Amino acid sequence: MATYFVWADSPSPGSGFLTKDTGAHSLTVLVAGVTLASGDIIEVVKSASPIVETATQELQIPARIRSYGTNGTDRTTNKPTIVLPSPPTGQPTYWLSFGGNPPCIGAGIENIIIQVNNWPGNCIFGMSYETRTQECVISGNEITTVVPHANNQAIIDARGFDLIISNNIFINSPKLVIEFDGGNAGGTRAHGLKILNNTIYGFIGGAIFQNGPPQPWDYTGLKVYNNIIEGLGIGNTPAILPTFSGMTLTSSFIDNNDIHGCSSGISASYSSSTGVNNITTDPTFVTPVTDFHLQVSSPCIGTAASTSVEPNIPTTDYDGQTRPQGTSWDIGAYEYIAPAPPAALFTYNPHSGNTPLTVDFTNASTGTISGYLWNFGDSTTSDTTNPSHTYSSLVTTDYTSYLVVTGPGGDSTSSDGVVHVDVEPVSAFTYNPSTGNTPLTVDFTNASVGVITSYLWNFGDSTTSDTINPSHTYIVV
Repeated sequence: MATYFVWADSPSPGSGFLTKDTGAHSLTVLVAGVTLASGDIIEVVKSASPIVETATQELQIPARIRSYGTNGTDRTTNKPTIVLPSPPTGQPTYWLSFGGNPPCIGAGIENIIIQVNNWPGNCIFGMSYETRTQECVISGNEITTVVPHANNQAIIDARGFDLIISNNIFINSPKLVIEFDGGNAGGTRAHGLKILNNTIYGFIGGAIFQNGPPQPWDYTGLKVYNNIIEGLGIGNTPAILPTFSGMTLTSSFIDNNDIHGCSSGISASYSSSTGVNNITTDPTFVTPVTDFHLQVSSPCIGTAASTSVEPNIPTTDYDGQTRPQGTSWDIGAYEYIAPAPPAALFTYNPHSGNTPLTVDFTNASTGTISGYLWNFGDSTTSDTTNPSHTYSSLVTTDYTSYLVVTGPGGDSTSSDGVVHVDVEPVSAFTYNPSTGNTPLTVDFTNASVGVITSYLWNFGDSTTSDTINPSHTYIVV
């Protein structure tokens, strides 16, 4: 088994790297002259420029093509782009054909972004008949048809044994998305196709379609689980047409799919009627065409079949995130990941002062925030972002204020604002007697209110006192 590396920008190759000796950014050129064997791996490096294919004939590869990312650890977050031409000379049947003789085991393509621009061939991916393609995997790819071509029939021609097509995003496919052939009279042509957790958005023909008569091809072990099929209501044929009249579909399941905007869902010729747990509700994407993540209100969240139903259901999603994120799997290529709650934080000024005290509160929270609730500790609140509040207290008080911020990920509370409000003292006193003969002793009684830390009495005869309730004798000569 050998590993080869390809890239568009062609840095200086190291040992074991494939290099190109022409100016064309072509996967065909990059692997020209290399004899690939079953089990070989082609790592496609993410670079600033896409790889622009210049294939003029079908490229037969028994190896697995996968993203290298930028460093080999970011395959799902830094997916390289390959552009199919507009158009190449000649009419290749497929762009990539996986298989060969001797049989190809474990080939496929993973975590690549493919832009189809007027590709004239029959299909993008093809698998060889009968036992020449086994356990092929097409996973984690985004395949967008930018400009359709009249000759293009399908994205994937899925033949062979035990093929897995999972976690892919198909956008604006020209006719069929996935077509497959059943077994011939001997039952050896194709079995065990598994189509799991894909997002299919926009197509003219069927999304999942069995190639038709005149041959009575039967099929065993078709598993179609957890796919979103959004037809956009453009008059397409049934979203899933697994059999034709006279054909037999055995040990097969078409369950837990969301089929929306299609002229019809699952063809009535499917022997198990329309399957179970399939829904026909808008999947509620974040932004159709550009972002197929699910919104929190999506009916696809928590309604998918799990690995206990089908062991090959992927345990990560298109982004490489773990499935499930909740208690149950989600339908489609993306697992819904609830955003983290915002973090509440604020500052305020001044921290203390005499009543009435006006305090300015400044929000410093982080994260996605949809609402604010301030509590100032004196039974008053505010829902503005940066409020001001006046404390009017009759006694010295410490008020603890707090802020609750709300976002799509939940709530967060910050309660680290203590405002100290003082009441300014008001001096008052009584005295007795108010008149009399000299020497006259008068008792002074303090009647001041507020927070008092010191006293200074002035008796009007150039004498003073700092006691609370003094007595003073007036002597007139």
